[in-house]
Amino acid sequence: MTAKFKGQSFRIKVRVSTSPDVYTAVAGFRSDSMTLNNEAIDVTDKDGTLWKTLLEGAGVQSISLKGSGIVTDAAVFKTTLMGAAIGKTFVHCKLESGLGDTFVGDFLITSLERGGEYNKEETFSCTFDSAAAITYTAAV
Repeated sequence: MTAKFKGQSFRIKVRVSTSPDVYTAVAGFRSDSMTLNNEAIDVTDKDGTLWKTLLEGAGVQSISLKGSGIVTDAAVFKTTLMGAAIGKTFVHCKLESGLGDTFVGDFLITSLERGGEYNKEETFSCTFDSAAAITYTAAV
């Protein structure tokens, strides 16, 4: 039988204090996602086999995190997300998956959207892009 994992266990967390590092889930996220980007370096030339040839181990790596949901914790939302987005400062994030692996590092909030409709909750979505090397820890 193939194991299944709850989407609720896939969480973007932000560091709220250090010594020791303490992370809290971004309040109100209903959806979290991660994209690992590998920029390819094409070294195809006329002397090759006419198949595209990529240079192994080269290119730029980055991670993008995305989340959307409802505003539930005004203090964390305003202080952490809005403050970092407006100030263009890095947010130290941890992505935890239901598989038990983690990605940790500094991210810049490259987009933050807020919205609201009459007689409904306030919603938001944001994108975090990695700002330096990210530490990956595989599940044991």
